[in-house]
Amino acid sequence: MNRFLLNRLLPGLAYLGLSWFLLLWLNFQLPVSPTVHFVVLPTLMLLSTLGAALIWQKGTGCQ
Repeated sequence: MNRFLLNRLLPGLAYLGLSWFLLLWLNFQLPVSPTVHFVVLPTLMLLSTLGAALIWQKGTGCQ
């Protein structure tokens, strides 16, 4: 369990926390523009997906 916690869970939770914090903060701070809509927000959504994948991968036994 300790190895799983250090290898997958903590980085996964860090990616999820950072990406959702930035998504919410930037959503309310930046003006509406094509750059934000088509570059920044999708990039942060992919970062969120990476965090979830790190957690899910070990939990299902996928390599």
